[in-house]
Amino acid sequence: MKYRIFVGLLLCLILIMATGNSAISALTQAQTGEVTPSTASGIAATLGNTITYQGYLVQHGSPVTATCDFVFALFDAASGGEFVVDASAIVPVTEGKFTALLDFGSAAFTGDARWMQVYVRCPSTVGSYTLLSGRVELTAVPYAHSLRPGAQVFGTEGITLHVRNSAEDGVAIHGEATSLATASDYQSFGGRFTSRSRGGVGVYGGDNDTGDYSFGYGVWGQSTSHWGYGVYGENASQDGYGVYSAGNAHVQGELTWEPKTSYISVPAAAFIPYASSLTPVCHDPYYINIGDRLTVYDSPCTVSQFEAPVNLPHGATVTAMTFHYYDWDSSRDATVTLWRDFDEQLATVTSSGDDGFGSNTTTAINYARVDNQNHTYFLEATLVTMQWVDLRFVVIEYTINAPY
Repeated sequence: MKYRIFVGLLLCLILIMATGNSAISALTQAQTGEVTPSTASGIAATLGNTITYQGYLVQHGSPVTATCDFVFALFDAASGGEFVVDASAIVPVTEGKFTALLDFGSAAFTGDARWMQVYVRCPSTVGSYTLLSGRVELTAVPYAHSLRPGAQVFGTEGITLHVRNSAEDGVAIHGEATSLATASDYQSFGGRFTSRSRGGVGVYGGDNDTGDYSFGYGVWGQSTSHWGYGVYGENASQDGYGVYSAGNAHVQGELTWEPKTSYISVPAAAFIPYASSLTPVCHDPYYINIGDRLTVYDSPCTVSQFEAPVNLPHGATVTAMTFHYYDWDSSRDATVTLWRDFDEQLATVTSSGDDGFGSNTTTAINYARVDNQNHTYFLEATLVTMQWVDLRFVVIEYTINAPY
């Protein structure tokens, strides 16, 4: 002999009608709109909010046979507590047995414990309701535990959890974090996905609509909080990515990241004589620039000046400048200055010593934020004559937190 077992949400108990009547007009509230399953061609109807309640009703020790009015009220505690919602039904009862289909709406069961209180009136529309003694705790069938708050779902197949929504403006998975914590070290996530496998993906999104007017999103995120994130990715490995795009990526708005340190190196070959009317004869033919070193010799002037353009990223913040040189004499020094336009000095570094190769660095920066929309930037090198100090190269350090 074969047996079949049907598992559903069947709340089975014997309802013993108590003596005395209790009016429940305060609980018979109007229900909100029902969720209507989709009936589009080719799309299976979605599961609604209805649950099945089965019971056995007796009165004065005898099974009831009649059409009765029932009200099923949900509370958040076994006694007292807060009323959540109720559902009413006109149900035929045969020899005590009845089955009621109840729709408490989509917000009634969100993972919190629920108790149900039952009121009955037999026959239907006659007299007042009777409160049945005791509230019934609603418990989940075994596999429903996998969807309770804090539950974990494990699998060994290709897809552990597959969710599909065929509505035109539907959402397959919706996550929402509503924590009101104000401390900066607290974080709430509407959805958090992690991959610990080799070559794995925490979140993978794809848009497969190929219609003529298709416009979809593989992954879409939105934040309405002051310091929130629509999509947040984090990488803790050496060569991984917090967010990776294998193709074009479009950002509508401002794209930023944590400030990263980078450098611009300006070689000696980039410097040319400064064409000043005050020193028209201090350069040619009195300097040598062989690419990695700039030096001045036998000039009739005490010092000679040279310039080099600097292409700093717009929006960057200059944090330091280093002058690399070859110094022959401790009594004679050369100076390199970073200018904004011709009248605003950002940084100055001077050579020192007589030990040959050396470098000096300054972190004293004025007008550090780079504004290429309104300003130009260049380096000025002031060198002494007779090959006392050679300019080798200049390094400008900056931080950047956005593309440029």
